[in-house]
Amino acid sequence: MKMTISRKLLLGYLAMALLTVLASVYAIISLRSLNNLTYAIINQDSLILNTSKGMIDALLAQESAEKKYLILRDPSIAELFWTRSREFTGNLNTLRVGQPPHVAAILKRISIDHDRYDDLFRSEVSLVETGNLEEAMILSDHDSRNIIDGIAEALHSLERKAEKSMTARMNQIKAQGTEASRITMLLSIVSLLSGFILAILITYDISRPLRKLEQATGLVAEGIFDRDLDIRRHDEIGKLADSFTIMTDRLKVLEAKNLDASPLTGLPGNLVIEEEIERRLKAGKPFSLCHLDLDNFKPFADRYGYAWGSEVI
Repeated sequence: MKMTISRKLLLGYLAMALLTVLASVYAIISLRSLNNLTYAIINQDSLILNTSKGMIDALLAQESAEKKYLILRDPSIAELFWTRSREFTGNLNTLRVGQPPHVAAILKRISIDHDRYDDLFRSEVSLVETGNLEEAMILSDHDSRNIIDGIAEALHSLERKAEKSMTARMNQIKAQGTEASRITMLLSIVSLLSGFILAILITYDISRPLRKLEQATGLVAEGIFDRDLDIRRHDEIGKLADSFTIMTDRLKVLEAKNLDASPLTGLPGNLVIEEEIERRLKAGKPFSLCHLDLDNFKPFADRYGYAWGSEVI
Protein backbone atom coordinates (compact mmCIF):
# COMPACT_ATOMS: atom_id res chain seq x y z
CA MET A 1 0.00 0.00 0.00
CA LYS A 2 1.41 3.36 -1.05
CA MET A 3 1.84 5.85 1.76
CA THR A 4 0.23 8.90 0.22
CA ILE A 5 0.11 12.23 2.01
CA SER A 6 -3.55 11.76 2.85
CA ARG A 7 -2.82 8.34 4.35
CA LYS A 8 0.10 9.69 6.35
CA LEU A 9 -2.12 12.44 7.74
CA LEU A 10 -4.87 9.93 8.45
CA LEU A 11 -2.47 7.59 10.28
CA GLY A 12 -1.16 10.53 12.29
CA TYR A 13 -4.67 11.55 13.29
CA LEU A 14 -5.57 7.93 14.09
CA ALA A 15 -2.51 7.59 16.34
CA MET A 16 -3.46 10.76 18.22
CA ALA A 17 -7.08 9.62 18.42
CA LEU A 18 -6.00 6.21 19.74
CA LEU A 19 -3.94 7.74 22.52
CA THR A 20 -6.76 10.12 23.37
CA VAL A 21 -9.23 7.23 23.46
CA LEU A 22 -6.88 5.22 25.69
CA ALA A 23 -6.63 8.13 28.12
CA SER A 24 -10.41 8.59 28.07
CA VAL A 25 -11.12 4.87 28.52
CA TYR A 26 -8.69 4.64 31.43
CA ALA A 27 -10.25 7.69 33.04
CA ILE A 28 -13.75 6.22 32.59
CA ILE A 29 -12.69 2.85 34.03
CA SER A 30 -11.04 4.59 36.99
CA LEU A 31 -14.11 6.73 37.59
CA ARG A 32 -16.30 3.64 37.42
CA SER A 33 -14.11 1.88 39.99
CA LEU A 34 -14.24 4.92 42.27
CA ASN A 35 -18.01 5.09 41.77
CA ASN A 36 -18.33 1.41 42.76
CA LEU A 37 -16.31 2.03 45.91
CA THR A 38 -18.44 5.05 46.77
CA TYR A 39 -21.59 3.05 46.12
CA ALA A 40 -20.34 0.28 48.42
CA ILE A 41 -19.61 2.79 51.18
CA ILE A 42 -23.07 4.35 50.91
CA ASN A 43 -25.15 1.22 50.35
CA GLN A 44 -23.19 -1.22 52.52
CA ASP A 45 -20.94 0.34 55.13
CA SER A 46 -22.99 3.44 55.92
CA LEU A 47 -26.21 1.47 55.72
CA ILE A 48 -24.88 -1.11 58.19
CA LEU A 49 -23.71 1.59 60.60
CA ASN A 50 -26.93 3.59 60.53
CA THR A 51 -29.36 0.66 60.42
CA SER A 52 -27.57 -1.41 63.08
CA LYS A 53 -27.79 1.51 65.49
CA GLY A 54 -31.52 1.67 64.88
CA MET A 55 -31.78 -2.09 65.42
CA ILE A 56 -29.90 -1.85 68.72
CA ASP A 57 -32.22 0.94 69.86
CA ALA A 58 -35.25 -1.16 68.87
CA LEU A 59 -33.81 -4.21 70.67
CA LEU A 60 -33.16 -2.22 73.86
CA ALA A 61 -36.68 -0.80 73.63
CA GLN A 62 -37.99 -4.39 73.34
CA GLU A 63 -36.03 -5.40 76.41
CA SER A 64 -37.32 -2.40 78.32
CA ALA A 65 -40.91 -3.22 77.32
CA GLU A 66 -40.36 -6.86 78.35
CA LYS A 67 -39.17 -5.88 81.83
CA LYS A 68 -41.98 -3.38 82.30
CA TYR A 69 -44.57 -5.94 81.23
CA LEU A 70 -43.32 -8.46 83.78
CA ILE A 71 -43.72 -5.83 86.48
CA LEU A 72 -46.92 -4.07 85.39
CA ARG A 73 -48.47 -6.89 83.31
CA ASP A 74 -50.12 -4.26 81.10
CA PRO A 75 -51.20 -5.52 77.63
CA SER A 76 -50.40 -2.11 76.12
CA ILE A 77 -46.78 -2.61 77.13
CA ALA A 78 -46.79 -5.99 75.39
CA GLU A 79 -48.11 -4.27 72.28
CA LEU A 80 -45.22 -1.78 72.56
CA PHE A 81 -42.85 -4.78 72.59
CA TRP A 82 -44.32 -6.10 69.35
CA THR A 83 -44.19 -2.64 67.77
CA ARG A 84 -40.46 -2.49 68.51
CA SER A 85 -40.10 -6.05 67.25
CA ARG A 86 -41.65 -5.13 63.90
CA GLU A 87 -39.34 -2.09 63.75
CA PHE A 88 -36.33 -4.34 64.37
CA THR A 89 -37.49 -6.79 61.68
CA GLY A 90 -38.09 -3.97 59.18
CA ASN A 91 -34.55 -2.64 59.69
CA LEU A 92 -33.20 -6.17 59.41
CA ASN A 93 -34.95 -6.72 56.06
CA THR A 94 -33.66 -3.37 54.80
CA LEU A 95 -30.13 -4.28 55.81
CA ARG A 96 -30.24 -7.65 54.03
CA VAL A 97 -30.54 -6.13 50.55
CA GLY A 98 -27.32 -6.23 48.48
CA GLN A 99 -25.01 -7.35 51.29
CA PRO A 100 -21.98 -9.64 50.70
CA PRO A 101 -22.20 -13.30 51.82
CA HIS A 102 -20.32 -12.86 55.12
CA VAL A 103 -22.65 -10.04 56.20
CA ALA A 104 -25.71 -11.96 55.01
CA ALA A 105 -24.68 -14.93 57.19
CA ILE A 106 -24.46 -12.72 60.30
CA LEU A 107 -27.81 -11.13 59.52
CA LYS A 108 -29.40 -14.58 59.12
CA ARG A 109 -28.11 -15.59 62.56
CA ILE A 110 -29.43 -12.33 64.05
CA SER A 111 -32.84 -13.01 62.45
CA ILE A 112 -32.96 -16.51 63.97
CA ASP A 113 -31.98 -15.20 67.42
CA HIS A 114 -34.54 -12.42 67.23
CA ASP A 115 -37.29 -14.89 66.35
CA ARG A 116 -36.23 -16.94 69.38
CA TYR A 117 -36.44 -13.80 71.52
CA ASP A 118 -39.97 -13.10 70.27
CA ASP A 119 -40.94 -16.70 71.05
CA LEU A 120 -39.50 -16.38 74.56
CA PHE A 121 -41.58 -13.26 75.14
CA ARG A 122 -44.70 -15.12 74.04
CA SER A 123 -43.82 -17.80 76.56
CA GLU A 124 -43.35 -15.14 79.25
CA VAL A 125 -46.73 -13.62 78.44
CA SER A 126 -48.37 -17.06 78.70
CA LEU A 127 -46.66 -17.71 82.03
CA VAL A 128 -47.75 -14.32 83.37
CA GLU A 129 -51.33 -14.92 82.27
CA THR A 130 -51.34 -18.34 84.00
CA GLY A 131 -49.85 -16.87 87.18
CA ASN A 132 -46.33 -18.28 86.77
CA LEU A 133 -44.57 -14.93 87.14
CA GLU A 134 -41.46 -16.44 88.71
CA GLU A 135 -40.85 -18.75 85.76
CA ALA A 136 -41.39 -15.81 83.39
CA MET A 137 -38.78 -13.78 85.33
CA ILE A 138 -36.31 -16.67 85.08
CA LEU A 139 -36.78 -16.85 81.30
CA SER A 140 -36.27 -13.11 81.05
CA ASP A 141 -33.17 -13.01 83.28
CA HIS A 142 -31.39 -15.96 81.63
CA ASP A 143 -32.57 -17.05 78.18
CA SER A 144 -33.82 -13.69 76.96
CA ARG A 145 -30.80 -11.91 78.42
CA ASN A 146 -28.39 -14.25 76.63
CA ILE A 147 -30.19 -13.86 73.29
CA ILE A 148 -30.22 -10.05 73.60
CA ASP A 149 -26.51 -10.01 74.42
CA GLY A 150 -25.78 -12.26 71.44
CA ILE A 151 -27.81 -10.08 69.05
CA ALA A 152 -26.20 -6.90 70.39
CA GLU A 153 -22.72 -8.37 70.07
CA ALA A 154 -23.45 -9.45 66.49
CA LEU A 155 -24.68 -5.97 65.62
CA HIS A 156 -21.64 -4.35 67.24
CA SER A 157 -19.45 -6.75 65.29
CA LEU A 158 -21.15 -5.64 62.08
CA GLU A 159 -20.56 -2.02 63.04
CA ARG A 160 -16.85 -2.61 63.65
CA LYS A 161 -16.48 -4.44 60.34
CA ALA A 162 -18.38 -1.69 58.55
CA GLU A 163 -16.12 0.97 60.07
CA LYS A 164 -13.00 -0.95 59.02
CA SER A 165 -14.41 -1.54 55.55
CA MET A 166 -15.32 2.13 55.21
CA THR A 167 -11.84 3.21 56.26
CA ALA A 168 -10.22 0.74 53.86
CA ARG A 169 -12.46 1.82 50.98
CA MET A 170 -11.83 5.50 51.68
CA ASN A 171 -8.08 4.84 51.58
CA GLN A 172 -8.56 2.85 48.38
CA ILE A 173 -10.52 5.72 46.84
CA LYS A 174 -7.73 8.11 47.76
CA ALA A 175 -5.02 5.82 46.34
CA GLN A 176 -6.95 5.01 43.16
CA GLY A 177 -7.87 8.65 42.65
CA THR A 178 -4.24 9.70 42.92
CA GLU A 179 -3.10 6.87 40.63
CA ALA A 180 -5.86 7.58 38.10
CA SER A 181 -5.00 11.28 38.02
CA ARG A 182 -1.31 10.51 37.53
CA ILE A 183 -1.80 7.96 34.75
CA THR A 184 -4.48 10.02 32.99
CA MET A 185 -2.19 13.04 33.05
CA LEU A 186 0.70 10.91 31.77
CA LEU A 187 -1.41 9.51 28.92
CA SER A 188 -2.59 13.02 28.05
CA ILE A 189 1.00 14.32 27.96
CA VAL A 190 2.09 11.35 25.82
CA SER A 191 -0.84 12.02 23.49
CA LEU A 192 0.08 15.70 23.16
CA LEU A 193 3.78 14.97 22.63
CA SER A 194 3.03 12.24 20.11
CA GLY A 195 0.70 14.54 18.23
CA PHE A 196 3.30 17.31 18.26
CA ILE A 197 6.07 14.96 17.04
CA LEU A 198 3.83 13.47 14.34
CA ALA A 199 2.85 16.95 13.19
CA ILE A 200 6.52 17.97 12.94
CA LEU A 201 7.49 14.78 11.06
CA ILE A 202 4.60 15.01 8.61
CA THR A 203 5.17 18.73 8.07
CA TYR A 204 8.89 18.14 7.44
CA ASP A 205 8.11 15.20 5.16
CA ILE A 206 5.87 17.44 3.06
CA SER A 207 7.69 20.77 3.23
CA ARG A 208 11.20 19.48 2.40
CA PRO A 209 10.39 18.23 -1.14
CA LEU A 210 8.14 21.23 -1.72
CA ARG A 211 11.09 23.54 -0.98
CA LYS A 212 13.16 21.59 -3.50
CA LEU A 213 10.42 22.06 -6.09
CA GLU A 214 10.25 25.76 -5.26
CA GLN A 215 14.01 26.15 -5.72
CA ALA A 216 13.92 24.17 -8.97
CA THR A 217 11.09 26.38 -10.24
CA GLY A 218 13.22 29.45 -9.59
CA LEU A 219 16.11 27.90 -11.53
CA VAL A 220 13.79 27.06 -14.44
CA ALA A 221 12.69 30.69 -14.47
CA GLU A 222 16.37 31.62 -14.86
CA GLY A 223 16.78 29.16 -17.74
CA ILE A 224 18.51 26.36 -15.79
CA PHE A 225 16.84 23.07 -16.65
CA ASP A 226 19.40 20.50 -15.45
CA ARG A 227 18.68 20.62 -11.70
CA ASP A 228 18.21 17.11 -10.26
CA LEU A 229 15.33 17.21 -7.75
CA ASP A 230 16.40 13.94 -6.04
CA ILE A 231 12.84 13.22 -4.95
CA ARG A 232 12.07 9.50 -4.89
CA ARG A 233 8.61 9.11 -3.45
CA HIS A 234 5.45 7.17 -4.17
CA ASP A 235 2.92 9.77 -3.10
CA GLU A 236 1.39 12.91 -4.57
CA ILE A 237 4.65 14.86 -4.19
CA GLY A 238 6.53 12.10 -6.02
CA LYS A 239 4.06 12.32 -8.92
CA LEU A 240 4.42 16.09 -8.89
CA ALA A 241 8.23 15.76 -9.01
CA ASP A 242 7.99 13.34 -11.96
CA SER A 243 5.69 15.71 -13.80
CA PHE A 244 8.02 18.61 -13.02
CA THR A 245 10.98 16.64 -14.45
CA ILE A 246 9.04 15.89 -17.63
CA MET A 247 8.05 19.53 -17.88
CA THR A 248 11.64 20.76 -17.47
CA ASP A 249 12.86 18.30 -20.12
CA ARG A 250 10.20 19.60 -22.48
CA LEU A 251 11.08 23.20 -21.66
CA LYS A 252 14.73 22.42 -22.30
CA VAL A 253 13.87 21.14 -25.79
CA LEU A 254 11.66 24.13 -26.48
CA GLU A 255 14.39 26.47 -25.28
CA ALA A 256 16.90 24.84 -27.60
CA LYS A 257 14.49 25.20 -30.53
CA ASN A 258 13.82 28.80 -29.63
CA LEU A 259 17.54 29.60 -29.52
CA ASP A 260 18.03 27.89 -32.89
CA ALA A 261 15.25 29.92 -34.54
CA SER A 262 16.07 32.88 -36.77
CA PRO A 263 16.14 36.07 -34.68
CA LEU A 264 15.18 38.05 -37.74
CA THR A 265 12.22 36.08 -39.08
CA GLY A 266 11.36 33.80 -36.14
CA LEU A 267 11.35 30.86 -38.54
CA PRO A 268 12.63 27.47 -37.30
CA GLY A 269 16.38 26.97 -37.41
CA ASN A 270 18.57 24.09 -38.55
CA LEU A 271 17.82 21.96 -35.42
CA VAL A 272 14.08 21.97 -35.97
CA ILE A 273 14.45 21.46 -39.71
CA GLU A 274 16.67 18.41 -39.17
CA GLU A 275 14.22 16.94 -36.62
CA GLU A 276 11.33 17.43 -39.02
CA ILE A 277 13.24 15.79 -41.89
CA GLU A 278 14.12 12.81 -39.67
CA ARG A 279 10.52 12.48 -38.52
CA ARG A 280 9.21 12.42 -42.12
CA LEU A 281 11.89 9.98 -43.19
CA LYS A 282 10.93 7.62 -40.39
CA ALA A 283 7.28 7.97 -41.37
CA GLY A 284 8.18 6.65 -44.85
CA LYS A 285 5.84 9.02 -46.64
CA PRO A 286 6.81 11.14 -49.65
CA PHE A 287 7.59 14.80 -48.93
CA SER A 288 9.20 17.76 -50.67
CA LEU A 289 12.14 19.87 -49.56
CA CYS A 290 12.88 23.27 -51.04
CA HIS A 291 16.09 25.19 -50.36
CA LEU A 292 16.30 28.89 -51.36
CA ASP A 293 19.42 31.03 -51.34
CA LEU A 294 19.63 34.76 -52.05
CA ASP A 295 22.80 35.85 -53.80
CA ASN A 296 24.43 39.16 -52.95
CA PHE A 297 21.96 39.74 -50.09
CA LYS A 298 24.56 41.21 -47.75
CA PRO A 299 25.71 43.92 -50.18
CA PHE A 300 22.03 44.79 -50.75
CA ALA A 301 21.44 45.10 -47.00
CA ASP A 302 24.62 47.17 -46.61
CA ARG A 303 23.50 49.48 -49.43
CA TYR A 304 19.84 49.93 -48.58
CA GLY A 305 19.77 49.05 -44.88
CA TYR A 306 18.51 46.10 -42.86
CA ALA A 307 14.94 47.33 -42.89
CA TRP A 308 14.76 46.86 -46.68
CA GLY A 309 16.64 43.58 -46.25
CA SER A 310 13.88 42.36 -43.92
CA GLU A 311 11.27 43.43 -46.45
CA VAL A 312 13.02 41.42 -49.16
CA ILE A 313 13.10 38.30 -46.93
